[in-house]
Amino acid sequence: TGGTWSSYTTANTGGDLCSDDVRDVFDTGSDLVAGTQGGLCEFDGGWSCFREGALASNDVRAIASQEGEIWFGTYGAGANLLAGWNANEGLSGTWETYSYAASNAIASNYINDIALDNRSTEGPTWLGTGYGGNGDAVWFATNLGVSFFDKGSVWETFDATNTGGGLPSNHVMAVALDPRPATGGV
Repeated sequence: TGGTWSSYTTANTGGDLCSDDVRDVFDTGSDLVAGTQGGLCEFDGGWSCFREGALASNDVRAIASQEGEIWFGTYGAGANLLAGWNANEGLSGTWETYSYAASNAIASNYINDIALDNRSTEGPTWLGTGYGGNGDAVWFATNLGVSFFDKGSVWETFDATNTGGGLPSNHVMAVALDPRPATGGV
């Protein structure tokens, strides 16, 4: 209520907005970042696009951030991490790609959502992984289950076959963390 709405399209931005199909939006504190079907777009008063090259795929479905890093989930090419990111410097830093290649990796290259777990090791052991949140964990919702990455080297995937019925389908559209403190075993 109140205020003025602005609408941005590929047509009224002269093609600077990568695509009219926007999948996720993230506020960096100084800019807006939009994940679209045509690439990653940054708005700082004008639009800038990032496409395949730094990104594993132009189809960006999910964005999650914590201090110093932004994760981007793509549809078909896995996840990208922009490390060393500073909100005041735009989308600069070191790009890394995480994709399905073999066992001990992300479950699928089709990422629907990302959640970052920045809780300390005093937190619960999530989904019985044996890896309590170490302040550096990433959860990925994919079309083949939920993947957990502790950013050290441990990958674990949870799907309909290894969760004892806890995950009714492998096609997971969203993932979120329970903010409540643990009071016992999970």
